[in-house]
Amino acid sequence: MNPIQNLLLYDDDSAGNQQFELTYFLQPLANYVVVMSTYVQYQTGTFSLIATGPAVINFTPNSTVLIQSNYTSGLTTYSPTTSHPDMCSNSNFYYEAIKINVFVAGTYTIACSSSIDTYGFLFNNTFDPTHPTENLLLSDDDGAGNQQFKLVYFLQPSINYTVIATTYYPFISGNFSLIATGPGVVYFTRISSSNMTAVSGNLSFYGVQLDFDTQSLSNDWSLCYNDTYNVILNDSVLISILGICNKQKLMLGCRPVGSSLLSVAAMGLRGDVLYSCGESTSCTH
Repeated sequence: MNPIQNLLLYDDDSAGNQQFELTYFLQPLANYVVVMSTYVQYQTGTFSLIATGPAVINFTPNSTVLIQSNYTSGLTTYSPTTSHPDMCSNSNFYYEAIKINVFVAGTYTIACSSSIDTYGFLFNNTFDPTHPTENLLLSDDDGAGNQQFKLVYFLQPSINYTVIATTYYPFISGNFSLIATGPGVVYFTRISSSNMTAVSGNLSFYGVQLDFDTQSLSNDWSLCYNDTYNVILNDSVLISILGICNKQKLMLGCRPVGSSLLSVAAMGLRGDVLYSCGESTSCTH
């Protein structure tokens, strides 16, 4: 949507007392749309329009006016992974969880725009990556065309919803944008992995932990990668390791050969343990 398309004029305070006033030569065979909004965002209240001129002006509420809301983010190799609710055998899909809320009930469309092949899911309330079919409302793959998903649903203002933006193929990363249209504003809030539904077992340590006994871990922890110091951890090796270790929880540590005691650098939910260092040479993890 382009909010300045067909714009004739606008005004803020010409009527005094912080009220707008629009003056224009209207033609009898043309349709015009007046958009009433506020100067400060998120404000609500009643209002009246008073029109004066050589003839009567007929006002008709235009229910076809749609409001566009946007959200931009990206999936990386450090993003958490899950399985598709309709393809639960593979849990290697990077994803981002976004909470959405509306104040106006109605049918909303949430479409994705990206250079990668995206897949989208809408959940009632929360999303549990360990039980990806729970609370699922709908999903879509290519509804927006160009390998992009489109979710269309009647949203209620009293309900929290979660959109999962992921990919059709596993281990794919890239930037994406969500474009929501509907009768009101859609409020997007990124959900960090630490705010996801809790996963059982020990979850996180803060700071380095010395002499950590791996035998104290619960049964849902298992070794996913092990190698010696002579391995050169270049980009291709790291991507391979992240592909092998594709679970929601990760622990990074080192130990003497044959020992069960680790020096743990980080332990917790995937999104909290892994992050991109960029060009920095002083990353903690």
